[in-house]
Amino acid sequence: MRTLHNNEEQLLEHFGRKNPYRVPEGYFDTLPDRVMSQITKRKKRREPWRWAIAAVLACCVAGGGLALFKNELGLVSQSQPVANLSAEHMNELLDCNMVSNLDIENYLTEAE
Repeated sequence: MRTLHNNEEQLLEHFGRKNPYRVPEGYFDTLPDRVMSQITKRKKRREPWRWAIAAVLACCVAGGGLALFKNELGLVSQSQPVANLSAEHMNELLDCNMVSNLDIENYLTEAE
């Protein structure tokens, strides 16, 4: 704390208490008028690129939501067709899904 006080005293001795900054004559008298003239000169314009960005983002969100919704309902096609599955793997899937033999028989007879 003592050093800060000493530094301040040294600065005051060197520069004094006089304010080194000056404001032009009448600066603050005309300031409000100049500021208001700058505000009124600006025209409010619509920028179409902002609308385009908003539309693209909305489409991305909607598309993502639709893909998620389709996936939850099981409407998305599976990557591996049933015909390519081995019998062992098919039995595991059927056991997990709890499909009865009667359901399987009905499905196979309707497909023919």
